[in-house]
Amino acid sequence: GYVSTSAGAKLYYRKPGGGPRTIIAPLDFVLHPFLKQLSDIATVITYDMRARGRSSKIANVETLSIEQDVRDLEAVREHFKVEKFTPVVFSYLGKMVILYAAAHPDRVSRIVQLGPAANREINTPDDENFGAAEADVKKWTEMRAQGMAEKGPAELCYPQWAGLRYYPTATPKGAA
Repeated sequence: GYVSTSAGAKLYYRKPGGGPRTIIAPLDFVLHPFLKQLSDIATVITYDMRARGRSSKIANVETLSIEQDVRDLEAVREHFKVEKFTPVVFSYLGKMVILYAAAHPDRVSRIVQLGPAANREINTPDDENFGAAEADVKKWTEMRAQGMAEKGPAELCYPQWAGLRYYPTATPKGAA
């Protein structure tokens, strides 16, 4: 079926099972084949995010943002009247779910992150025009040159994120 959002998108979903625990997972087209096997012990809700899979296409890509993904996850939860659930996410969607959990801590029982994107595997952006501020990329590059990336200090995380946050957004404006 479809969940209608307040922003007018229609999110395709599948809901096998009826167990006492609930899993909600975006990226139905990737995760449903794997998660449906849990339907004997949980209610599994997988959905395609807007402009992906079988969900409605979006004419204005300016409306695509990680914040909108958070609102859409809440729309799915509300549609099914789920009190508390475990989000299961893949790749960069871990950030989206962390933002969701920060906004709705009473709704999330735990988070399952599959295939997280490791910051240490990304040296510097190959595309100089991807949207990050030149000063942020410079600081990140300088810190890597000093060998800090191999040591993994927390100080590297902030400048690295200042650059990386532009990658999983549809437009550079969405990174903020």
